[in-house]
Amino acid sequence: MIEKQKQINFEDNLYSASSICKGRFCYSSEFSRIYSFATENVAGYIDYFDFDNKSLLTVGSSGDQVLNAFYNGARDITLFDINEYAKYYVYLKIAAILSLSYQEFILFFFKHDISSFKENEHMFSKEIFNKIKDNLRLFDYESYLFFDELISLYK
Repeated sequence: MIEKQKQINFEDNLYSASSICKGRFCYSSEFSRIYSFATENVAGYIDYFDFDNKSLLTVGSSGDQVLNAFYNGARDITLFDINEYAKYYVYLKIAAILSLSYQEFILFFFKHDISSFKENEHMFSKEIFNKIKDNLRLFDYESYLFFDELISLYK
């Protein structure tokens, strides 16, 4: 029963995301609730905590809290978020870190070209996603299906 409900939630999420996007890959609109990067000053507090081999409960959101906690030694990290899309995004970001160069990561996730502040045409590009998707599929199959479908259908 739980597995069936999980499948229904996934299908609802995918349908909802597809209908909101209306033929383009969404970055704003309903997806603005998924932050690309942390909005908190993580560097301002991270050193005050001892994460070494600790368990942690943290917000999912951009995934930056999860990544920083892991980097600082936490080994059992549970994330929570009111937005069900956050799970997919966190796994996407983890797979991207392990699959891409720094420059490719910036191109894939940043909305604007930093040097000129123009729209970044490479954001969520199929070409860069193809470098991520094998790792994403291994980490979390639902996240892989979610982004593979959206990126395949929308620009």
